[in-house]
Amino acid sequence: MHMMGNELPPRRAPLPFPPHVKAGAPNLLDALGREHSLAAKLRAVASGADGIVFEQVTEGAHSVLCAVIARESLNAKKRLWLVCPALRAQEQLHNELIQWVPDALFFPEMEMAPVEGAMPDPETVAERLAIIHRLNALDDKGKPPVLVLTKAALDEKVPDAEQMQSMELRLARGETVMREMLLGRLNSAGYEQAAQVSQRGQFAVRGGIVDVFSFHHSLPVRLEFFGDELESIRHFDLDAQTSVEQLPACTILLGQTAPRERRLRDCMREGDITVDVAAEWLEAKVTISGGSVGGHFAADDTEATESLASDDAEKSTTDNTDGTGGKNDAASKSPTGSESPKPSKIRRADSSSVPSVPSVVPPSA
Repeated sequence: MHMMGNELPPRRAPLPFPPHVKAGAPNLLDALGREHSLAAKLRAVASGADGIVFEQVTEGAHSVLCAVIARESLNAKKRLWLVCPALRAQEQLHNELIQWVPDALFFPEMEMAPVEGAMPDPETVAERLAIIHRLNALDDKGKPPVLVLTKAALDEKVPDAEQMQSMELRLARGETVMREMLLGRLNSAGYEQAAQVSQRGQFAVRGGIVDVFSFHHSLPVRLEFFGDELESIRHFDLDAQTSVEQLPACTILLGQTAPRERRLRDCMREGDITVDVAAEWLEAKVTISGGSVGGHFAADDTEATESLASDDAEKSTTDNTDGTGGKNDAASKSPTGSESPKPSKIRRADSSSVPSVPSVVPPSA
């Protein structure tokens, strides 16, 4: 086929998905969840069973398998803890997982202060407090959180539920709120009054509008009053100072919490689903072990057959040929003149013994 001038080659049509798989992440996850080798284990995961193992899961398949497990946990209304070995693995898993589960949460480790007495990063503190607040209760939509964290973070100290609840002020749209009393409580809690909110721990007043940036929020809230009635609650952008989202209610943290003897692992509840993502965390109910089996993750409990060297590699070590193609006798003898023992025959792995999940991705053209 000839192309004239700058004419582009015709674009290839996208490959069709198999009949039982439609384009789109939810359908793909549903199709994976229906695979025979996974379905039974996923039902056990949703029921809260212990000792479930997904063996020989390649690193690239961790996020897909975790997404399938997350769908099961959300359907079962159970919180999901995905524990990674280190920060790099946590970041990679979270970045990939949010393509399938956009609401997945990233719990940051508390950074070590570079000098003694230095204050921790306020962004990190706010992210941690927001997640601890989520762990203490279901959100307004009733969705249990999907949390990605490191094994080390499990033993970090966090504020306890009672401490946070005693410092929370919950406001709902349409209710009566004494505005002057609210401003007094913000002052007493250590909030700084400013002409315009620019950082956490500040509030600003302009007529019937009160802007507050709580210590545990990612965005400040704008409270609009008509007399003592709270007419509107909105998140707003810090730079543009424009509203970005209407809220039915909000929570303001009256003061900064200090970590006590409670650790993050103490926030776990009996019904939570805990997953060890190649982190060697023995307390997890579900384990995803690393490895590679034929490019797929194996969901069976059978041990994966070890990959062995090919016959070509064996020939290269036993048959040294000269330039004419004949045998080089000198290469096959030891320095003493006796023949070197030939290596033992290497057994080729039987491909039928390697378990794998049937692929749902269409074959290449």
